[in-house]
Amino acid sequence: VQGSPEWFILRRFRLTSTVGHAVLPRVNHSMLSPAEYDRDMDVSFLASSAYPRLLLLEICKQWGLPSTGSKRDLAERIKKGPKTPETKSLMDVMLSKFFMRPLKKGSFALGSANESLVRRAVKECFAALGYSIEKDIAEVGLICQNIKRYIATSLDKLVRVKAADATVSDVAVEIKTATNSETVLLMKERVENGEVRRFSAVRFNSEEFRRAVPDKSHRTQLLHHATTLKLSKVLYMAATDCQLMYAVLIEFPEQYCKTYERVLDKAYTEYL
Repeated sequence: VQGSPEWFILRRFRLTSTVGHAVLPRVNHSMLSPAEYDRDMDVSFLASSAYPRLLLLEICKQWGLPSTGSKRDLAERIKKGPKTPETKSLMDVMLSKFFMRPLKKGSFALGSANESLVRRAVKECFAALGYSIEKDIAEVGLICQNIKRYIATSLDKLVRVKAADATVSDVAVEIKTATNSETVLLMKERVENGEVRRFSAVRFNSEEFRRAVPDKSHRTQLLHHATTLKLSKVLYMAATDCQLMYAVLIEFPEQYCKTYERVLDKAYTEYL
């Protein structure tokens, strides 16, 4: 089960989505459009309300930068980029992901507690998108690839669905709970402004996908699910602590999964 002591032990030295996000080359495979990259590196945008202070602090922490000062101070540091590789090697970053410590408080606890409630809406989501559920596995835990056992992922749910044309496919489910007021507000605004529909189907790396999944680490996680389990679809559910805001069924073209898997293979070969 995710979050259990056994889960933390089993994920050590396996390439999970957190490791995958750390090893992704940021220049040639950032999963950002050119416009998105230019916007995200603009100091004024980073310092605006679109970026919660907590997110800027987290970026500074991950990049080894000082985390004091105003939002603009943080944005200026982020604009200059992370510390040089000499200060923190990729192996150091990977080790920190392998040996994550159990989190039982704050946003992690709220998100975990909320998942059981959100799971109840899965059937409604698939029905709205034209699918019926054939098989439902609520707790999946850690799953490794059949051949490449060093590639592993953890799902919130795994379902087998049937489309209107009787086509059957397995779909991973990823549930994300917004836990601070700024993130909740931005999520609600995306729905109210029509940027994201309550139920929709999109293609990975499309503009619709980027609007529905703004967090880059979440994008990597979804790609990691699809790559690890050789899936063509993943359902992303965005929720607050009291309601489901929207759900997006994401289709993954095979070339993205193959490219990402080559990145994981290279990291395994070079470091493990």
